[in-house]
Amino acid sequence: MKYKSVKSSDILIFRRNSGSASIVKYEQGSFFLPNKKGMDIKGEKLPISKGERFIYYDYKLLECNKNSRVLNIKLIRESNNSVFIVNEDDLHFYFGAL
Repeated sequence: MKYKSVKSSDILIFRRNSGSASIVKYEQGSFFLPNKKGMDIKGEKLPISKGERFIYYDYKLLECNKNSRVLNIKLIRESNNSVFIVNEDDLHFYFGAL
C-alpha cells in the first residue's frame, strides 16, 4: 500500500474519535495502542483526543523485504513533549498531516 510521506517536524493530528487509542507508558518505553479487543499492554494509559497534535520525529526500519516493511515511527505529543512509538499502518489510519 502506498502512503503519503511525512518528514521530520511535520505536524500530525489524531483523526479518530477521542479515546479510541492511547499512549501507554511502561518500563520499555511509550507505545501507541488502539483500543481493540484483546490488545493490552500493562502500564499507564494516556488517552488521545480527536484533533490532538503530534510532531513526526524519526523512524527506525526493523525489517524490509520485497513484499513488506516494518517501521517503528517516533512521534512527539505536543501537549507534554513525550515521545512514543507507533507502527506505520496505525500512523496512516489514526493520524493525518496538517
